[in-house]
Amino acid sequence: MSDEIDITQRAGKESTQIGVQNNYNSALSVEDIVETAFILFREQYPKLRAEALAEVRKLVEEEVAKIDIKDIVSPRPKIVAEVLQNASTTEETVLREMYAKVLSGDMNKSQREYIHPAYAEIIKQLCADEAKILQKFSDCDYLPTITLSVQNNKGEQSTADRNFSDVLEEFDGNEEEAFKMDGSFVEVNDDVEKLQVIGSNFEVVFSKHSGILNRYIVDGTDLLVGGPKLNLYRARIDNDAWEEENYDLFDTQNNSDVSDVKTLIREDCVELIVQGNIRTSELSPYTTTYTMYPNGMVKVKLDVTVNGSEDTTLKRVGMKMDVDPSFEQCTYYGKGPYGNYVDRKSGSFVDLYAMTVQEMDEMNVYQRPQSNGNHSDVRFVCVSDDESGLFVVGDHLNMSYSQYEEESYDWMRHMYEVKKAPYNVLRIDLAQKGLGNASYGPKELKQYALPYGSYSYSYVLCPYDGEDVFALYKQARGLMNVR
Repeated sequence: MSDEIDITQRAGKESTQIGVQNNYNSALSVEDIVETAFILFREQYPKLRAEALAEVRKLVEEEVAKIDIKDIVSPRPKIVAEVLQNASTTEETVLREMYAKVLSGDMNKSQREYIHPAYAEIIKQLCADEAKILQKFSDCDYLPTITLSVQNNKGEQSTADRNFSDVLEEFDGNEEEAFKMDGSFVEVNDDVEKLQVIGSNFEVVFSKHSGILNRYIVDGTDLLVGGPKLNLYRARIDNDAWEEENYDLFDTQNNSDVSDVKTLIREDCVELIVQGNIRTSELSPYTTTYTMYPNGMVKVKLDVTVNGSEDTTLKRVGMKMDVDPSFEQCTYYGKGPYGNYVDRKSGSFVDLYAMTVQEMDEMNVYQRPQSNGNHSDVRFVCVSDDESGLFVVGDHLNMSYSQYEEESYDWMRHMYEVKKAPYNVLRIDLAQKGLGNASYGPKELKQYALPYGSYSYSYVLCPYDGEDVFALYKQARGLMNVR
């Protein structure tokens, strides 16, 4: 609506032009001035309402067009009424877009459960700048933090309040850049024994017998000693004492067989698809897909169906890599700095942490050797020496970096009895089950369990040569959505 609109008012007198803001006529009575407001509403509201609803309808149509046809449902009447009524009175495009998101979300069967009837009223209370701030949180990886503290009646904080926040909570969003396909393939050699992909500054070699990446060389440095390898085993922790161990998953990769390997050579990538079975009591099939790109990045995707008893649960779903021990430095963006798990992470906060592999091991020493040092909600991890390293990017992964294989913890009573591996172990997991509340029960809550069944996740391996970690993170995240 314009800041200056002249209207004609009749208050039992001859017509008088009144400038709504700038042409105030002091000769008019209070009743006349009030009447102008109502005339203004009657004349301008229908025009504003028609304009607003037309734009909202267009925005809703654009959003609904993105929904899978089988998921489109009729919106709930209460949502329609609240959204369109409130949207019809706003001039701000950013608010109209938010209303459109609510209405289209309610028409999406897979999203409807997340659409609350109060959303339309919440949007109504926002100004345009507030809406833009909320959009910024949604569109990027900023983590705004709310801190609540308690003061006494003298306005002073207690000793505890000076050191600890009573409540500290984070909100998360995502940001990614479009993937840029730099570099080129120099040579691709595919035979019965191996697949070799050579680029301008890298070489990747896979064994077709084991289905494992044997060499990942970038600028003359071998980034991996071995892997990625299947890893569904988590060494017993004190809280697992009540549960029977499933040793079918012990040293998972070596307890599995490759059944088929396929190579697909495309113009912009090379794919290696490895299929096999884990030797559980009932075979558990898996498919690992490696996609290599001309810039030296490798996307890894694991699809696995784990069969087992309903009386037990999985403790881990993931993969692990053997890394040259010279890569002592570990930098990660996730929850830390101490070990944390899906049901033990509210006191850990997402930040950029950096420490050596020795420091990570020393931070998580327990009286009895057991799985430790997990970090939740990890966006990326970089293991490196002073000049180069391996960079791994995913979506809220679980990660740990250690000098020890967890399989070496079993049957050991003291940490000094456990021998270090000749390499460092980088574990990249989709999930781990929760810890539960006591050594002999109760077990973890249902939402933190990891039942036997089908799982799928992916992550990206990148060469690191000292560049800005967040710039590399954003570029690699763009690759996550590339087929």
